Amino acid sequence: MPDPVADPIIRVRDLVTRFGTHTVHDGLSLDVRRGEIIGIVGGSGTGKSVLLHAIVGLLVPAAGTIEVFGQSVRDTDDSRWGVMF
Repeated sequence: MPDPVADPIIRVRDLVTRFGTHTVHDGLSLDVRRGEIIGIVGGSGTGKSVLLHAIVGLLVPAAGTIEVFGQSVRDTDDSRWGVMF
């Protein structure tokens, strides 16, 4: 039986995000498990908000997959998200 605590609720695999010729993320992978609190830190322009935009489906990545609760973000209805930046 799968362990609900061990299974990630957010799974990012091989994420590539670009704006024109500028690559922001190149092969980023990340798991967030139930109960974890993750801090994303870095300088201005390093891709923190770009990652969050991709996870909630506001930005379509150039490559890679993002799943939330086992569902691809690309296949999820956008109306279920509530995010304030």
